[in-house]
Amino acid sequence: MMIGLCIEEMGMNIIRYGFFEDDRTHFLDIRAIVREEQCVIHFRDNCVSFDPVKYLELYKDVDPAAHIGIRMIMKTVRDANYVNSFGLNNLALII
Repeated sequence: MMIGLCIEEMGMNIIRYGFFEDDRTHFLDIRAIVREEQCVIHFRDNCVSFDPVKYLELYKDVDPAAHIGIRMIMKTVRDANYVNSFGLNNLALII
């Protein structure tokens, strides 16, 4: 259930806020790797640079209902790692 929730929430955020910022053609690649008791979900896109880990840190003291989707996902995952490399956003979530 958490795998689906993470994919839906983060994927929709990427599409909603990243695909329509400019006139470029964008892509979103989502991969899930399940091994024993761990799942890694990897998101890669060519949208505007966005680090949800830092974003959440910047807005940690605002209304708890604000940014509820990202807050929920980040509290659920064991670890989150974001890197922007060669103009691509790479987000790995470990569940």
